[in-house]
Amino acid sequence: MPDPILMCAVCQRPVERWTATEYPAQQARIFTAYCHGEKDTCRLTMWDMVHVRDAIRSGQRVEAVAFAKQALPAAPLPETRSENTGGRGAS
Repeated sequence: MPDPILMCAVCQRPVERWTATEYPAQQARIFTAYCHGEKDTCRLTMWDMVHVRDAIRSGQRVEAVAFAKQALPAAPLPETRSENTGGRGAS
């Protein structure tokens, strides 16, 4: 059975290390990825984990991405118009 692969969206390589902590009362696991001196966390419910387990058992490659928010380019701010729009609002 192949292990899940946790990729770093910033450096485009597998993360340096990761941990999983189980929270039975919440029926969830918290995954923490460590890479390039930072950490990122993700919460998966036990239902999510059933889907991951089934995918691994069927031989599928399971890949997840950490630090995706850091890898996204900043979106440009929309331009504002100060002219009269005839009651239609800014466009």
